[in-house]
This record gives sequence, C-alpha cells and structure tokens, in this order.
Amino acid sequence: MRTELSVLKNRIDGLENLVQDRFQATGSADTEEFRTQLAEMRTQIANLAVKPAQVPTPVMPESLMQMLSQAPSTQTLDDLWREPPTSKSGKRKHITGELDEETPTAPAKEARRQEKRARRASKREAIEKEALDQ
Repeated sequence: MRTELSVLKNRIDGLENLVQDRFQATGSADTEEFRTQLAEMRTQIANLAVKPAQVPTPVMPESLMQMLSQAPSTQTLDDLWREPPTSKSGKRKHITGELDEETPTAPAKEARRQEKRARRASKREAIEKEALDQ
C-alpha cells in the first residue's frame, strides 16, 4: 500500500511538471485552477496514507486451515516413495543381491532349459560352420 501511494505521489509530481510546461508553452498564466485540483489530490493521497488499509480476511476451507496449523513433518524421500510397483504380469523387480542366491527350480524346468541351451549352441555352431565353408 505504501509503495502504491509513493507511486501515486511520483505520478502527480510528474503530471504537475508536465502541465506547467504545457501552460508555459501556450503562454497561459492561469494555472490556479490546476493547482487547486492538484492540492486536493495530494490531500486525498495523504488521507489514504494515514488510514490503515482494510484487507478482507481470506476465506479458506477448514481442511486447509487444519493442514496449515499442523507442525511441519520431516519425511525422507524413501519413506515417501515406498517400494517400486510390481508389473502386471506378476514378475517382481529384482532387488540387489537377490540374484546371487540360488532359487529352487523344478527339475523338469531345469532339464528343458538345458535342452534349449544345447539346441541354441548347436545352431550357432552350424551357422558358424556354414559361414566358414562359404
């Protein structure tokens, strides 16, 4: 409010200088009416500066008031973010160090994996042999 009043005072001073320059340029010496209006404006601004400004009280919902009145909490980002989500297929994300542990697998699954690896290895060897023969 105070800065706005000082800005108004500065504008009035600038306006006074501008009007006086214009009156001098036109050769008119009757500036009395302008001076009385200017004095009236200055008294109005002075009255505004003396009066305390009435600021309306902000309207806030009760929930917001409760949140603002609570003491601030310090929470780490890890606590805030929690665990990473699991994918929809049910596969969970691996945690470091978990891959080092041996997980028990069914013997039938392990046998199929071994056969699959052997087939891949033989295919690679066949492709490499063909490439060397050409």
